[in-house]
Amino acid sequence: MITSNFNRFAAIALPLLLAGCATPDPQLGLNVQTNALAQIIELDPVYAGVPLPGGSGERQVDAVRRYNKGKVTALDISATLKK
Repeated sequence: MITSNFNRFAAIALPLLLAGCATPDPQLGLNVQTNALAQIIELDPVYAGVPLPGGSGERQVDAVRRYNKGKVTALDISATLKK
């Protein structure tokens, strides 16, 4: 009876003890660091060949001048109404 109890205990305890000796996965627990890096803003981003938002400054100046003179081109909404 004592031997069978010991065998049951050994069968349960031995794998648990051996699991404690295993080396942990290096990727385990890096979720917080990964999420933090995904949310950090890069202060000096580099976009190769991509123009800055807003495009050409000359076009913006012309648009403001047309707006101030009341010569803004009306939008053609007929293309959006066609089915």
